[in-house]
Amino acid sequence: VSNRALDANNARFIPGYSLVNAGVRYETRWFGKDTTLRAHVDNVFDKRYWAAATPTLYAGLPRAFKLSMQVDL
Repeated sequence: VSNRALDANNARFIPGYSLVNAGVRYETRWFGKDTTLRAHVDNVFDKRYWAAATPTLYAGLPRAFKLSMQVDL
């Protein structure tokens, strides 16, 4: 994300930032059903950053782990 303006006059900006997200998927068959397992990490390096949604400035989200499983019935 590049620099972002904090006001309508473009007088104040917050710096840009880059995040690394990663995920894996594993497909298998359990008990005769197609099954997909997923793992995902947002903000892998736990970078601290400022985000903006006009007119609000807030701290960016920390590292987050997500796990999911899908079973086709």
